[in-house]
Amino acid sequence: MISSSLSPVFGSLAVAGILAVAGCGGSSGPSASGGASRTATSSAAASTAAPPARVTDGGSVDAAAVIAPVVAAIKAARSGHATLGGAMTGTEDFELSKGIRAQFTVRGAELQVISTGSVLYLKGLPGITKWLKIDPHGSSAMDRAMSSVGDLTKSSDPSTMLRMFGAGKATKVAAESVAGKPTTRYRFVVSPAAYAKAMGKGLLANAVKHPITTEVWVGSDNLPVKATSTVTVGAKSSTSTVLYSDWGKPVSITAPPASEVTKTPF
Repeated sequence: MISSSLSPVFGSLAVAGILAVAGCGGSSGPSASGGASRTATSSAAASTAAPPARVTDGGSVDAAAVIAPVVAAIKAARSGHATLGGAMTGTEDFELSKGIRAQFTVRGAELQVISTGSVLYLKGLPGITKWLKIDPHGSSAMDRAMSSVGDLTKSSDPSTMLRMFGAGKATKVAAESVAGKPTTRYRFVVSPAAYAKAMGKGLLANAVKHPITTEVWVGSDNLPVKATSTVTVGAKSSTSTVLYSDWGKPVSITAPPASEVTKTPF
């Protein structure tokens, strides 16, 4: 099982929920709490996007008016840190167009993930001591079977988030403080069709049969501070929580040394 908090975007929460349900079996509530910090890297770009119209708490607002400034702020910041809570816990450093480095704990088992472009390296899989290299464009049977893992990388693209959340309406829930930082909390409901269209082809794109409810706490700089997402697959549901921090701070993401990597066995 792989979690996809593997990105700074809310679409990753949905992927995390799908995989948590599929692999863990059962439902869970958010276990993370707290706030986030960031550098000033993205302030100028974020401020250029038009804010959503003023609405009262509980009122409806154009989803694109909320998401577009967030996407602009994420693109300007480029990098950051995420902490995942729920059925799956873990941490992740990410940089747009470069990749991610993450570590997750699932039912006591640890999984490490490095993504560089479309290639993924996994460590902690049963029976494999080295980093397992998965190339979605590879020719082996394992590469083809695991090609849908590329959906995790796709979910880290802010453009995916814009397509997924930008259609229709969102709900402004309330102005709330997260660890002392003022935020505005928004709720989005993503239909299975919208999710599949945003994710494109792949196993995960077809896994969602029920609407996904995602809530996002957005700071005055348009950067997300916190997000939760509840996904239902079959009769099981999972709620994941992500806390974002260190926006704009440099991160180091490199592929494992060749001597520590093994290719798919067949």
